[in-house]
Amino acid sequence: GIWKFAGKNAKLQSIDLKEDSSKKQATVTANYRLEAQESTLQTIYQILPNGVIKVSMHFMPGNKALPEMPRLGMRMILPAEYDVMTWLGRGPQENYADRKTGYPIGLYTATVWEQFHPYVRAQETGNKTDVRWVALRNKAGEGLLITGEEPLNVSAWNFPLEDIDYVAFNTERRHGGSIMKKDMVWLNIDHRHMGVGGDNTWGAQVHPEYTITPHEWQYSFTIQPLSTQDNAAEKAHKKWF
Repeated sequence: GIWKFAGKNAKLQSIDLKEDSSKKQATVTANYRLEAQESTLQTIYQILPNGVIKVSMHFMPGNKALPEMPRLGMRMILPAEYDVMTWLGRGPQENYADRKTGYPIGLYTATVWEQFHPYVRAQETGNKTDVRWVALRNKAGEGLLITGEEPLNVSAWNFPLEDIDYVAFNTERRHGGSIMKKDMVWLNIDHRHMGVGGDNTWGAQVHPEYTITPHEWQYSFTIQPLSTQDNAAEKAHKKWF
């Protein structure tokens, strides 16, 4: 529970902009304090003249004992038109750290809405593991390409996280079939995502090797624009093969 609003409640401590006129690029560094977790978080955005943004995130815990994290990463919201997702990773169905061996690494394409599974209780859905790169495009073929420095966990939804978040027993329960498609694409770009657990089909905990221990973590990825004539996705594919 301590992680539920960690990102939302993070307090910005400083933000710094450095421009390099010789390379025509800029670097934005933001430092945050996670008060409840007694931890710090740094994000660095290196903005290049061709529209490419290199993103790095660095999490550093303090001395406070903390429970495992459900996920560690970043998210962004895109206009609804960018709803065709292509990825090089495991698929085609959703898969998680402890539920992925039956899902081969390959090149897959699906709409964002097709990847949502309406569980009896609305909950986490649609994750893809070992993702080398992911592209989100509109019908014209324009969009964004995200390439990880190492394999990522990626998911995209047509609704905000709050729509499928856990609801306590004494409040309204939401059936997955009641989730409505909204005018947005919510993209999760995660470094780590915990496993599913439930070896006994119900309450068994996630095995330790598939949990996220709150020690120092850092990861990075690149965001670049895609045009209808762009071959950036092809280049990203060749990088991994």
